[in-house]
Amino acid sequence: MEKLIEIKDLDNTLKFKIRLFGALEGLDFMDTALGLIGSKEKLSIRPFLENLLKLATPMDGTGTMPLLQPGQRFSLSAADGMFQNPLSLINLGLQILEFQKVFIKSSPQFHPLIQTLEGKLNIKILD
Repeated sequence: MEKLIEIKDLDNTLKFKIRLFGALEGLDFMDTALGLIGSKEKLSIRPFLENLLKLATPMDGTGTMPLLQPGQRFSLSAADGMFQNPLSLINLGLQILEFQKVFIKSSPQFHPLIQTLEGKLNIKILD
């Protein structure tokens, strides 16, 4: 399942096609999230974004042509050259995470974990 989204970045509007996690990608994300939440170290958004950005493909201005070669994945370093406002990059990550709700809503046993993640990041994931 894929979806086309727009991210406002100062004077630019960037388009991305985002997709749902594959099973192993979802496990990797959960491993990262659980490790970071359970850690006594400072919580950083970068590891979350690294996993989430792999689910995005930057698109041209019309939203029809991918800006990556087949097999390439979007990354933090690629995003650094594309985004001007760091909050716009975080917004992209949040929209990708929001799109993953399909899995969360169909798995009520994981709601407590998501609520913990929401509290740590001070964001709302579930409605």
